[in-house]
Amino acid sequence: MVFGYLQVSQAVSIPFEGKFRFKSIIYVAGPSFHKYENEEECAKDLSKAFFNAFGLANNKLEAKSIAVPPISTGSPTLLFRYDRNMPSKMQLLFAGGNGVPPDLCAQSFYQAIQNFVNGSKQRHLKDVRLVNWFREDTELFEKLLCDVQHMESSAAEVKNNQPDAEGR
Repeated sequence: MVFGYLQVSQAVSIPFEGKFRFKSIIYVAGPSFHKYENEEECAKDLSKAFFNAFGLANNKLEAKSIAVPPISTGSPTLLFRYDRNMPSKMQLLFAGGNGVPPDLCAQSFYQAIQNFVNGSKQRHLKDVRLVNWFREDTELFEKLLCDVQHMESSAAEVKNNQPDAEGR
């Protein structure tokens, strides 16, 4: 077994044996929002993280379905160790959570889906599900994804109703 760090947007899989129906777990290194000077670069790396997970599931694992959480949206968390012998000294053990706003994550997720569908020739992966613990974030994802789909279908309808070069 190899241990090491993942680069931002990199995805790896490990086999899983158990009573569940899934056969692998995919780990993805999502971006930390606070490390970016602009949102666009963070959104690009986040979209790439989703895309890499889809590609790994499709190309290497030949999976028919994948369930993914909203990558990098976790709230920043600090974990301290308290020493009874030195109560005034607390040691920071862990600073986690990548703090990506859920709306930015939803847009990146949708962009990754589009890129995957448009760029994949052979597709084993047919079912992509976003799974989440928080109802408010889930409702936000649903609304944003429905709004984007509505805008795209409206734009396609307008394009189809435009007169051609001959005015027809």
